[in-house]
Amino acid sequence: MKKFEIHISASYISGGVEYWNAFTEYVEAANKTEAKKNLRAELREDGYKKIEMDALLVA
Repeated sequence: MKKFEIHISASYISGGVEYWNAFTEYVEAANKTEAKKNLRAELREDGYKKIEMDALLVA
């Protein structure tokens, strides 16, 4: 397993208004694609839309 630092920009809607949030998550996965896929699924469950990500391998 490798550790990835993922920078995220995602929107959510509250009260009919769209808000943007930017944050960083640390994820362990076999590769970058798996890390982004797993995190995207979690964010969608939390109600985030329009998810953009950049993943960096943490040494």
